[in-house]
Amino acid sequence: MTMSEIIVLEVRFFLGSFLGGVILLAVYDILRLIRRIIPHKRIWINGEDLLFWLAASVFIFRIIYRLNNGEIRGFGMLSMTAGMVLYHFTVSDVLVELFFRIFGTSLLKFVQIVKKGLKKAVRPFKMGLKRLKHMQGLHRNEEENEVGQADKKKC
Repeated sequence: MTMSEIIVLEVRFFLGSFLGGVILLAVYDILRLIRRIIPHKRIWINGEDLLFWLAASVFIFRIIYRLNNGEIRGFGMLSMTAGMVLYHFTVSDVLVELFFRIFGTSLLKFVQIVKKGLKKAVRPFKMGLKRLKHMQGLHRNEEENEVGQADKKKC
């Protein structure tokens, strides 16, 4: 392989890593947008982040494997980090805000309608479960009373 071919491969790896960093944070912004539309509890956010970064590690490995035969290179990691940082400090917040304004209100209304429908659909089951628990509690009380009366008769 000639020197110019090697340089072309190195530049390709550098740019591919840079683009990979941009893609990673763009996908994370989709997750941020979903969290903004549908508020999450801290535990769900932590779980989502864990799954995201596990998937991201597979994505990063694939980039390194395809573009550099699986050989981890410092400048590749630096390039990916530069792509993430540049994306984050230039267009990330603007895109999240823009997509929230375009899709957020309609998706938020859709989510609220679905939640309301689910609550109505689940309500009869909740009522039935409450009645069942209540009846089970009454049944236990009757059994306890019978056992208590039987113990009194023995004495």
